[in-house]
Amino acid sequence: MEQIDEQDKTVEHLLNVKQDLENQNEQLIQDKNNLVNQLAETNSSPALSAIECRKLELLGINKVSDLIDQYRSLLVQVGEIKGVKSRSGLSVSTRKDTVAQPGKVAQIPKIVKPQGGECFSKIGYQQEGENDKIEDKREGYRGLGNAKIPQPQTFNGKTRADLERFFRYFEPYAERLSLDDSAKALLVGYYIPSLQYQHDSLMQKKACYAEVKRELLNSLGSDSSVATYSLRASLDKLTKPPDKSYRSVFEKVERKVAEAFGSDKNQREQELKKILLRLTQEDPDTSYCSITLPHTAADYFRLKELVLGMEDANKLRSKKLKKKVVLNRLMNS
Repeated sequence: MEQIDEQDKTVEHLLNVKQDLENQNEQLIQDKNNLVNQLAETNSSPALSAIECRKLELLGINKVSDLIDQYRSLLVQVGEIKGVKSRSGLSVSTRKDTVAQPGKVAQIPKIVKPQGGECFSKIGYQQEGENDKIEDKREGYRGLGNAKIPQPQTFNGKTRADLERFFRYFEPYAERLSLDDSAKALLVGYYIPSLQYQHDSLMQKKACYAEVKRELLNSLGSDSSVATYSLRASLDKLTKPPDKSYRSVFEKVERKVAEAFGSDKNQREQELKKILLRLTQEDPDTSYCSITLPHTAADYFRLKELVLGMEDANKLRSKKLKKKVVLNRLMNS
């Protein structure tokens, strides 16, 4: 009996200890919830980040971050209005005066890189050779006349070639807005959401537009001779899977060739034609090879048209055959 009493006391003591621990656990949970609520209230109005402070600094305002997008929209609208006014305000007499007085040539703002890494648009000197390049580019933009340059689409590509194409549309648009270098470096960030991390890092370093463009391009692939050779060598390994259509394969091939050869149009078309002929010759379906062989002298796009036309015809023929088989089975049954 004494042993039973001792066991009962031990069990009762353990139950009391368990109850105390449960009470302590509940108190700890309550304290934790209170701390979480306090932390959430503290973070409900966080301070401006370093990136937001840099954006505000570049835009020349000292307001909260929700004004950044509004200011940028106003900046673009004002730039467009100024561009329209400056083009429409150029009268015939002004043009005649300019031609009659060739010695009076308006000074064009040059891009100067001061110490500290930032670039600003102002009157100044440049390194030898850079002035001619910028003048040629501006002359190309002026050659568009009074045509309104549309706002570039948001970049959603995945390759260096896609980004190079985006910059070819973005730069004339920024030039027409008469933005200085730092504003142009900031503006490009709004059109590249997939590269926002890289752009924010460059803004923290106060990089100029040329550096921003170079680093963003390099983030999607190098343009070194080694990388280019590797890309071109990989083109010989491209094949057409049996379950893939020529249409989807050509899209992939064209993207790869654009990465490998860049702006060299002749080389791109020669490589595309070579790959198309090789793929059709390797295809077990000889109908594609038979339609391309008599037209080997044609360019790539003509051969592509023939192959895709044959592919559509084969698909239509296959559908009709399947329908005929199904009808035969229904009639036999």
